[in-house]
Amino acid sequence: MQLPYMYLEIGGVLTDITDHDNAIASLASFSVDWGTDSPDSQPEPSVLTFSLRDRTGALAGRATELMGSRVVLYLTAPPTWADMTRMGAWADQGTATLATLHQRYRPMSAVQPDPLMPVVFAGEIQSGGTVTQRADDKGWLIELSASSQLITWKRMQKQGPVSSAAKYEGQHWVGTPASRLETLNTRASEAGAPTASTGDLSLPNAVAAYETNSSPSQLDLLHRLFAHDHRLPLWYERPRWTRSTIEPTDLTTPVTLTATSDGRMLAVRGDRTGVCLDAGKVTADASLEISEPVTQVTVTAKAAKASDGKLEWEESELIYGGRGRLPDNLTRLQSSVTKESDAVVADESGGLLDGGTTALTDAQREQAAAWLAAWDTRLKPETVTIDALDIDPANQPDLYRCYPPPPITFDGSRFHRLSAGDGQPAFSAAWLAIGGLLGFDWVGGRPRLRHELTIIPLPHAAATSPIPWSGLDGWTAQWQSVRYSWTELAAISTVTKTKEG
Repeated sequence: MQLPYMYLEIGGVLTDITDHDNAIASLASFSVDWGTDSPDSQPEPSVLTFSLRDRTGALAGRATELMGSRVVLYLTAPPTWADMTRMGAWADQGTATLATLHQRYRPMSAVQPDPLMPVVFAGEIQSGGTVTQRADDKGWLIELSASSQLITWKRMQKQGPVSSAAKYEGQHWVGTPASRLETLNTRASEAGAPTASTGDLSLPNAVAAYETNSSPSQLDLLHRLFAHDHRLPLWYERPRWTRSTIEPTDLTTPVTLTATSDGRMLAVRGDRTGVCLDAGKVTADASLEISEPVTQVTVTAKAAKASDGKLEWEESELIYGGRGRLPDNLTRLQSSVTKESDAVVADESGGLLDGGTTALTDAQREQAAAWLAAWDTRLKPETVTIDALDIDPANQPDLYRCYPPPPITFDGSRFHRLSAGDGQPAFSAAWLAIGGLLGFDWVGGRPRLRHELTIIPLPHAAATSPIPWSGLDGWTAQWQSVRYSWTELAAISTVTKTKEG
């Protein structure tokens, strides 16, 4: 079975603290709190909480030296056939089957971690802890917490680039959007922090500068550089052994729903194919939540003004509305999600502004409106919990990371027959995990990972027309294995076939 391994920097050396037979050991349990619980707030740096058992007290006495130490937590790779042959003869395996044999495998302790291993958390101990003598007088317990490297971006508030041009007098963070991003990444790299990879997000044409008495954090500057974008990006740290990166997660691009040959519903988004979970193996709330309505996204952006030859900046709004997709009773509520952006969307500077303004297209507004409709018309569980004793990390590794996995769908949910007023499924379709609490403990001698996920609905691309009976020709799923309703089937765009119908 895959196991979490932890390395801690002790005396300047990364040390394996996983083995419980060592004088200094950890991983009786841990938890990682990551992401955000709402799409209207950006993810906070992940926080790892764990305990060290020190049998001799040698480390407990100098526990203050651990402040600033690096911590890396990762999952071992699924065992290969060669690995499992070390377990002995078939006759010794009892009732184990080929499907479950890997669960009995225990990885050997590694002298140094493999850089290719999937990293769960990478960060530093920064917030103190406690040292407690164990009640049985068999050593000491050192309780610690570590923050992911994203916290460096949050704490960096240095002055930005300036200009000698008269129009920028008394201002900093002057320059093009591209140069601002380059400065942020350069400073992060120099501080040993992860750099931002922006994917296919587009920079605005121009950004507002700041008065020198205002010092935003690097993390706020990154958020505001792209807050105007219709994909409403959330920024997450993707932990890696060698070099973590900060990457955006898209909220509004619709998924395509497809029916597989074994009767499951999968969500496909770009080059990522989602995960379909058996609802019987997931712990979810007994009731569904009716989300507080959001009728529009208000981006507080900037307008360029001029006064005595100097550029000034005022607030100017970009609005993403429902564009007729929301019921009238919702639109009367006028409830907004607000985002702050440095993008310049209006120019009254008389030619002082360099770069021009940023505007939205109808297609971009429609995409954001589809997300609003999904948020307002879907019922959702507050959380869902994934347990490694039921859903094996070897089969679904993306579910046990502190980073959004591919889109999630559910098979066999008790809520699947519910339909919304527009005829679309009220619960079913695709979900995105935006945060969670990943925990580890031992149950009956078996290691267990549990991941409590916060999920939000994703818009799906509606089928252009219902699939006709002839369109199911070649779909090999057996009717008794198909566990979704006619409403759900109508939302599916394609089916996986073994031949062309």
